[in-house]
Amino acid sequence: NDAPRPYLSDLAVRPLYRRKGAAKKLIQNCESVVKEWGHDKLYLRVERKNNAALKMYKDLGYESLEHPYFGVKDTPILL
Repeated sequence: NDAPRPYLSDLAVRPLYRRKGAAKKLIQNCESVVKEWGHDKLYLRVERKNNAALKMYKDLGYESLEHPYFGVKDTPILL
């Protein structure tokens, strides 16, 4: 179902702030906003080759989702 849903794409953190929890805190803040909006999930778009981001998202409980076009013709995948 491609119905409107909370969706985050292209999260980036300046190098100076990487590996200090900034991205994790941003994701957690987004998850809080999503709940305020009445949704139970935040969907993420991430580059398949971004191993650091994929590990962080996995540690936060996200899993790769099958989708008819994400990850088929391009490198991003949907979580």
